[in-house]
Amino acid sequence: MKNFEQLCKSQSFCLIPFMHAATLTDGETPLCCVAEGGSGVNLNQKTLADYWNSPYLKKVRKKMMEGQPIKECRRCYEEEKNGYRSHRVIEHGAWKDKVGSEYLSKLIAKMDPEGAMPEGILSVDLRLGNTCNLQCVMCQPRDSSKWKGLASQILQDLRDRALVSEWKYKNNIKVENFEWYRNESFWQDLKSFLPTLRELIIGGGEPMLIKEHLEFIKYCVESGEASHIHLRYHTNFTVFPEEMIPYWEQFERVEFFASVDGMGEVANYVRYPSVWSTVEKNLEKVDALGENIWLRLLISVHALNIHHLPDFLHWIKSKNFKKEQMFQQNQGKRALQFFANPGLVHWPQYLNPKVLPDSYKRVVTDKWEQAKSEFSGEDFDKYDGIHQFMNSEDWSERLPQMKQYLKALDKRRKTDHYRVLPSLSEAMAGIKD
Repeated sequence: MKNFEQLCKSQSFCLIPFMHAATLTDGETPLCCVAEGGSGVNLNQKTLADYWNSPYLKKVRKKMMEGQPIKECRRCYEEEKNGYRSHRVIEHGAWKDKVGSEYLSKLIAKMDPEGAMPEGILSVDLRLGNTCNLQCVMCQPRDSSKWKGLASQILQDLRDRALVSEWKYKNNIKVENFEWYRNESFWQDLKSFLPTLRELIIGGGEPMLIKEHLEFIKYCVESGEASHIHLRYHTNFTVFPEEMIPYWEQFERVEFFASVDGMGEVANYVRYPSVWSTVEKNLEKVDALGENIWLRLLISVHALNIHHLPDFLHWIKSKNFKKEQMFQQNQGKRALQFFANPGLVHWPQYLNPKVLPDSYKRVVTDKWEQAKSEFSGEDFDKYDGIHQFMNSEDWSERLPQMKQYLKALDKRRKTDHYRVLPSLSEAMAGIKD
């Protein structure tokens, strides 16, 4: 059997199915947070144990070992083809640094001929339902309960046939399917994996609004299991329960990925109705905590904010975050982009950066190239990859959809993208919605 390093040379191989389990907000269990489709194992009826050696996952593992492509992994294939460091590549590097290539080779070798893994799960990514307090522009009711009423209103204002079909689907959800995390049986099953667990990723919705998860965090500490777990949050930083700090301090590491896509009015527009001053204060609170508490910014890059990236990076540098300085030793020239980590928004397609007009793409690219010269000594390969991705194809035929969507969004939210995003609005001035 090939070792981990040899397997990584094949684009179709990914470590994730051999050590990781993930959930969607409705209880479905996909291969990972960026994979398309699901396994058919839903936590409304089944458990993580059912998923771990399900027929679906065993088949995926065997196909990967045989070098066969996996249709659910299309996003990583596309990103790597366009010169962008995919989720697959990032996770391989992270786990190699964490436990070493030899450990990963031995782990993979434990797979039996049928594709089953006797080893317990090392990493779990929980999207704990859709309870949330924001209506982010790239979001929908499946990801945020705050979107439910708004989605039905926006549907009334859309005329484009594809948009109407899309938003009918997004609006058609059963609330009870998103409350699986309220079942005590789920948490009891999760507790059984604690001895082997090395990483616990918690998102939502907005996880800081999920009281059940806070009780589980306390259990991890009280049971003595917290010290070997790297806890990672994806949170919008509008809510920060300071009473949890003594518990978080008992984990091997707690890493806050702050979902912030810009500052000031851009931040408030994209992640409406957040208040930037509150988010900024909560970032400062975490920045002041001890060494086992880490902070990173997770920037969702899309057509609305890609022009804003240089301004946001300048703001980040002006804050002199202590947590950014922690990355200097092990990341060197990549410290800033490691701290302010960009991720591409692929869906909805009319918010994908590829939809921007060629003339505006040139403006965005020129602004980015100028910004790089102002950050002397920094390496920005991930940001370069995003701009290459933007310029790789012309999807401008979707611009009327984006304009119609923003118009409907502004009408219902009482926002104004013309004022907040003037350069983008000017670039779309001649586009009919």
